[in-house]
Amino acid sequence: MPWVGAIREGEVITDVVLNLSIPNSGVKSFSCNSTPIKDDNGNTQGALITINDMTDIQESNLLLQNAVGAVNALKA
Repeated sequence: MPWVGAIREGEVITDVVLNLSIPNSGVKSFSCNSTPIKDDNGNTQGALITINDMTDIQESNLLLQNAVGAVNALKA
């Protein structure tokens, strides 16, 4: 998980894609970012995490790729 790296290494981690399988709903895709939270002495105390649901975007991209492939097949 990206927040583990942010806490352990003290590094900003961006654009990590996590896929979560949800019973009766399929797979959901999330883009995660994490940055360490440090105290005045520079010690990591935790992490700030953002999680964005990318499922609709990924599904739209797949439909677009399929449509482009179909058009290219017609041209051949």
